[in-house]
Amino acid sequence: MKLSYPPDISCEDDLQAYIAKGMDQNGWTAIREAKTAFDDYRADIIGHRDDIGTVGIECKYVTGGPVVVANAARQIINKYAGRKFLKWRADMWGVCLYGRAFQPSGTAPNNSAEQRRRRVEIYTSKRILNGLGIGFVTAHDSRVMMEFLPTGSDVKVPLFQVDGNTLDRYSEGFDRDRVLELIDDRRPH
Repeated sequence: MKLSYPPDISCEDDLQAYIAKGMDQNGWTAIREAKTAFDDYRADIIGHRDDIGTVGIECKYVTGGPVVVANAARQIINKYAGRKFLKWRADMWGVCLYGRAFQPSGTAPNNSAEQRRRRVEIYTSKRILNGLGIGFVTAHDSRVMMEFLPTGSDVKVPLFQVDGNTLDRYSEGFDRDRVLELIDDRRPH
């Protein structure tokens, strides 16, 4: 069964289901509400793919302002980063925002002021997260990636394509070592 695009998402649970299903259909083992090995913390999604590694994704359905980004980053840094989930340690973390400005292009109001506000919110969120060594997951696009700055295909973790075609690590140019280096340089210890 293919994913629909744009996705029908109206809450955080829908967003988690959409991301996990897309990852599952594209060669990932994706587990929702995964517990850490030694604590009671639960990450929204832990995904593993042998050719890419293990990623953690915190999903947020955005109805309010940009403080959601800061709270999600704090949650990852304080509770999840460096911890083991099941049999994997998630080295790459991302935040997936959906709602308000974080929707597919055709679903947001079509006026220039709204489009500018949308671009600014996405760019600002991406900068905040990347400045802390956390990726920005693009669920508002038909190619879902975990992006790190500076931009380039080498720092985009390929998660899935809505049409069911598998995003190949090598055809996308993803460089795991470069991403891990960026994370290590930026994440507070």
